[in-house]
Amino acid sequence: MPLRVMLDQLDRTAQPKVPLYHGPERRGVPFRKITVDLPAYDWKQLSFKETIQRAVYGCGRSLKVIAAELDMTAPELSRKLADNPNDPVHFPAPRIADLIESTKDLGPLFWLIDRFLAPQEDEALRLVKQITAHLPEVKRLLELLEARERTEVRAGE
Repeated sequence: MPLRVMLDQLDRTAQPKVPLYHGPERRGVPFRKITVDLPAYDWKQLSFKETIQRAVYGCGRSLKVIAAELDMTAPELSRKLADNPNDPVHFPAPRIADLIESTKDLGPLFWLIDRFLAPQEDEALRLVKQITAHLPEVKRLLELLEARERTEVRAGE
């Protein structure tokens, strides 16, 4: 099952805080803005590799079955998930989507969302608050400018 299909299923099953937004289409697939409440877990405490390990070992399926779905042997998958600094073998990034499909665990996806999208939202919220704080000053300056223009018009008459 492609990751896009899984996200569409996530979209249908999640309880969004705001209504779904159907906006401009890209390559025939409508863009949907959704708000998903991540499980109550601090993803920042784990590394991405630990999140992948948690997905594999915590999904309730045997390592052998998951490895077979990823076209690997169980020992090969185990080696790729191991934290051995002397072993240059790691889990291949192009296989992350296949891993999510096999384990049905969206933890790695949540980790990426929390790592890369949440800080952008925090920064945007901080900027909105900063702009909002300056609005009274902007309003006062606009009123002064309008008053100056009125006095210049009266003086020119």
